[in-house]
Parts: sequence; C-alpha cells; structure tokens
Amino acid sequence: MGMATSIPPHNLAEVVKACIRLIDDPELTVAKLMGSVRGPDFPTGGQLVASRTEIRKAYEDGKGSFKLRGSWKVEVDKKGNQTLVITEIPYAVEKSSLVEEIGNIILKKKLPVLVGVQDLSTTDIRVECELAGKGEIDPELVMAYLFKHTKLQTTVKLDFTCLVPTENPEVGAPARLGLHEILRHCLDVGRLPVRRRCEHDLRKLEARIHILEGFEIIFDDLDRAIRTIRRSEGRADAANRVPRTLWAAGS
Repeated sequence: MGMATSIPPHNLAEVVKACIRLIDDPELTVAKLMGSVRGPDFPTGGQLVASRTEIRKAYEDGKGSFKLRGSWKVEVDKKGNQTLVITEIPYAVEKSSLVEEIGNIILKKKLPVLVGVQDLSTTDIRVECELAGKGEIDPELVMAYLFKHTKLQTTVKLDFTCLVPTENPEVGAPARLGLHEILRHCLDVGRLPVRRRCEHDLRKLEARIHILEGFEIIFDDLDRAIRTIRRSEGRADAANRVPRTLWAAGS
C-alpha cells in the first residue's frame, strides 16, 4: 500500500512559537495554536484562497487543499493606459513558464484585451501585462481568466501523514496527524538529544567536582602531609605514613 505526505512550507518563527506555547500548555487546541501558526507560508508569496475555518479544519484533520494565487496590482500611466503587474507567484511555479503561458494567450488572441507581457523582474518579481484601452477594461475579469487558464493559480495540498514512533524504536507506524499531534511529536524528538547533552554535561561536571573535592582534602591537611613525606625514607614509606585518603584525593 502506498503512502504520501504533503506538508507545505511554514514560517519557522511561527512554528517555534507554537512549540513553546505547547510546552507551557500541552492541552492547547488547534484553534489556539493557530494564534501562532496562522497557515502555510510560501517563500514566493501569493494569496491563500481559504477561510480561517477551512485552514483550521485541515489542521485538525491533517488533510486538506487550498487554492494559491499570485498577487497583483494595477498601474495607470499619465495617458490612462492600464498595466497589470504580477508581484508574487504561487509556490513551485517557474516564472518563465508562467510568462510563456501568458504569451501564448496573447499570440492566440484568446484574451483580446491583453496585448503584451514582459518580465521586468530583478530581486523582486515584476511581470507586466499590458491592457488595451484606457480605463475601459475591468482588471478583475482579466485576472480571473489568467487564474483559470494559467499557473497563476494552483492547488496546494496538505497531508500530515507521518511515521510515528512505536514500542520498537527502529520501526515507525504511519498515521495522519493534526497540527497539535505533529508539534507534540516534534517536541518529543527534540527532547532526546537535549536530555543526552545535559546528561553528558552533568557527568563532566560531577567528574570535575570530584577532583576539586580531592584538592580540598589535600589543601586542608597539606602541611602535615608534606612534613610526613619529608620524614619518610622513600615512596613506599611515605605511602604508609600519609593517610590513604590524601593519596586517593591526589591521584
């Protein structure tokens, strides 16, 4: 049987904040966790076409799908010519492929009011779509067509199917988790290396304390030990004369 998972990117700061809140209150509901994790966060931007209720339902069930569309604005020059400027594109969509799709629509005259497209992107995305006419075209209708017929709008799937720990530490069992459960497992996995690191530091500290305690014993009775050693006829004689606690502490 095949299994698939699809976890869209999220804002790391939001996820960490939600984990901290879950440490303080392990009984937090998904609705309250969404005060920190508001939804998927895409590096290329875009607008998630979903209500907060729909996002919460997906986070509770561990499965859902949303529409993601690019962001745009209208610019009008001094002559009244309108230009649609695409400033963000959906995640995982190649900008060159999107520009090519819009170009083909223009060449085939499927949308006569759209007369030109050019990619003027630098560090930021800027794809300009030139419209015919001067304020006579409704940009919303043009964008509705582009959302439907190009990759300017895509479907984002969310499926939190994961392998969760079992009694056998080498075997995981598949399960679909909600936001609360997946963050809980994240904390459990992160706790083990932190505990091991703290235990290692504790062992080093205890070993150092043992040495310092030995120095304390020696220094408290150092003068008598030196006098005894000087009066001894050799190492063996000194070992018999000096209290064994001092030798043990100094070793």
